[in-house]
Amino acid sequence: MIARIGIGWRESGFENHWARVPKDGNWSLFTEAMGKACSKPDCTTFKYSDPTLTWEKDEAARYYASEWVSRSTGYEGAVRTFLVPSSIDYVLWRCRQWTELGLRGLYFDDMFLMPCRNPDTSGGSFGILEMRELVKRAAVMQHQFGQEHRLLQIHMTNALLVPSFAFATSLLTWEDHYGEELFQNRFPIDYVRAESLGTQVGCEGIVLDGIKRKTTPESEWKGAGGKFRRLTRNQHAILLPCGLSMWVRSGAAVDIAERIRLLSPICEFRIWEPDCCFVPFWEDDGRLGRVPDGVLLSSYRRDNEALAVIGNLTERPQDIDLPGKSVRVEAGDVQLVRVNLEKLEGEAR
Repeated sequence: MIARIGIGWRESGFENHWARVPKDGNWSLFTEAMGKACSKPDCTTFKYSDPTLTWEKDEAARYYASEWVSRSTGYEGAVRTFLVPSSIDYVLWRCRQWTELGLRGLYFDDMFLMPCRNPDTSGGSFGILEMRELVKRAAVMQHQFGQEHRLLQIHMTNALLVPSFAFATSLLTWEDHYGEELFQNRFPIDYVRAESLGTQVGCEGIVLDGIKRKTTPESEWKGAGGKFRRLTRNQHAILLPCGLSMWVRSGAAVDIAERIRLLSPICEFRIWEPDCCFVPFWEDDGRLGRVPDGVLLSSYRRDNEALAVIGNLTERPQDIDLPGKSVRVEAGDVQLVRVNLEKLEGEAR
C-alpha cells in the first residue's frame, strides 16, 4: 500500500507537459516539488511524460526534427515524434536525470499503435518493438538505481500490447469511453478481463475515473440520489470484483466521498496483510454460494473469514445468499459484506 503522487509541470518548473527540461535549466523547483509531494519514504513520486510528444522549442527536438518528427498535433507547443533509436536515447537520458534527482516513478503516456508519417524514418513501423525497447531499458535503469516497488506506468488507453509492456509494473486504461452510460455497457466484462487486468503481462491494472455528464440535467446529477453517485457505485461494481484500482486526479470524474465509503470495508479488512488473499469471481470455489448470471462475486479471505465483493451488472435487484446472511444488491450496484466461512471437510484446524 504505497502512496503514489504525481508532480505537476507548473510547480516543478517546466513550461508545459511535454518539456523534458525545466525553464532556464533550473532544477530547484523540480526537487522542491518532489519533497512537498512526498515527505515520507513510503511514497512514490512520478512525473507525466509522453515519449511520443516533444516540446517544439526543445533544443534536441529542433536539432533532430527531420529524424524524429512524425506529424504535427493539435496540442499547443507539441509535435508528435516517432521512437527511432536517437529519440529513445534522449527520452531515457532525461528520465535518468529525473531519477538521479530523486524521482521514483516513471509514467509514459500515449503508448498505443501509432503509424509514423515520416517516410525517412518509419520503415512501415507502428512502434511495437520501439515501445518495447523503451520500456525494457527504462525498467533496467530503475533496477540499476536499486528501486524497490518501482513504478513504471504505461498509459495504454485501450491497447494491451504484450511484447511492449512486459517490463512495466502498471497499466492505465479506460480513457476511450468517457460518459454517463452504465459501465458494463461501455466496458463488457469479457473486455475487462482480456484488456484491463494487467495479469497477462504481470502488471497491476489501473483505470481512469471516466464519469462525464452529457445529457443529464444538472439538478439530477449531484447529491445523494444523483446519477454521479450512482455511476460511481456502478463503476466500482466492476472494479472491486476485478481487483482493479483507480487513478484519481484532481477534479476527478468520480464521487470521491462515495469511493472512500466503498473502500472503507476493504481497508478495515486489512487486505494488505500477508495472510489475506483475493479470490476473483472467475476462480471462485463456491464457498460463498452461487450467484445469478450477470452478478460478480469475488472475495478477500483470511482464515475462515471473508469479505464478499458483489457487483450486480444486471438490470434488476438481486438477492444473494451468503453464509449466514442474505443481501440485496440493487441493479448496477456493488455491496461489500463480511461473512464467516464454514470449515471445509479435512481443512486444518
